[in-house]
Amino acid sequence: MRDYISSLVYQTLNDYIKKERNPSHILVLLSNGREHSKDVWEHIETLANRFHVSLLVSEQEQEQVATLDVHDCFILEKITKEDIDLFSQNMDLLYCPVISHGFLAKLSLLLDDSQSIWVTLQLALEGKEVLLGHDIIQQSRRMMFWQRPSIEKKAQSYVKELRKAGIHFCSMKQALKVISARIKVAYDRKPLVLAKHVEEVAKSGKQAIFVPKNSIITPMAKDVARELHIVIKEKNDEEKRDDL
Repeated sequence: MRDYISSLVYQTLNDYIKKERNPSHILVLLSNGREHSKDVWEHIETLANRFHVSLLVSEQEQEQVATLDVHDCFILEKITKEDIDLFSQNMDLLYCPVISHGFLAKLSLLLDDSQSIWVTLQLALEGKEVLLGHDIIQQSRRMMFWQRPSIEKKAQSYVKELRKAGIHFCSMKQALKVISARIKVAYDRKPLVLAKHVEEVAKSGKQAIFVPKNSIITPMAKDVARELHIVIKEKNDEEKRDDL
């Protein structure tokens, strides 16, 4: 009995420590459609020791996730717009540790003909921080420079365009540091509540809109809220997140 109680105390303490160490929640998207290497899975384990990590994977990789200590796992092929809304409300950052040249090109050209591109674009449009791992791009850069400089130049132009759009890049070695920095930027950024946000809530039939703390509510948003009888409330951590 004593051993049983000790094990419960240990588990409770361990869960508390883990919660304190993982204050931020990131969504990790495995997007390149290939079987991922051992290094990628170990990288995700490292991230899970620092952050709350939820995975977004294809159906064929679902079994490999079972051994990982992650917060949750979602199947890429089954994601809907409602899921995107939940991700936007609860995730601090989207991270794709491995991307292909095809993913890079399609994302830059806004070609959302694949589920992974669609998810990435939707979260970017929601204003979420998006971080892409460029290890594969960098590894092939030297080879393409000597053999196909025009292809390398095109790939770099895609990177440049995405950076202009607020998408960030890093290597897996840099990921921990960059993720922490990008999340801090997101926390420091004050959300802007516009009139259209209030109108969307009214169309959904709700009578209140819950906004993050320190939000900037425009005068027009306040006027529209009064006209439509929508109450603007500050969102607490314990409240259900009925976002914009």
